[in-house]
Amino acid sequence: MIHLVKSSLSEAHAVGERSEVYMVDLSEYSGSRLKKDLTVIELKGDILVLRKTGKQGKSVDADTARKVVQIFRTGPELNLATFADLVSQ
Repeated sequence: MIHLVKSSLSEAHAVGERSEVYMVDLSEYSGSRLKKDLTVIELKGDILVLRKTGKQGKSVDADTARKVVQIFRTGPELNLATFADLVSQ
C-alpha cells in the first residue's frame, strides 16, 4: 500500500522545485523486511524514527519539524512517469 505523507516538500538544493512524499507500507511483510537491511521510518509515540532494519546502530529521531523534513528528503526520488509505467504492467 502506498500513502501520501506530504503533498508539497521543497527541494533542499533546487530553489522553486517541489516534490510529493509517499511511503510504501511494508507492514504485511514485517517479518521478512527485518532481514533485508532496509531503511525504514517508524512511528514511536509522537516521533518518527529513521533506521536500518536488521541492525543495531544509529537511528535518527525526528522530534522537530525540521528533522521530519530532513528525513523525508533522504528518500529515493522516483519519477512519476516511471511509477506509472510500473503500475500499468
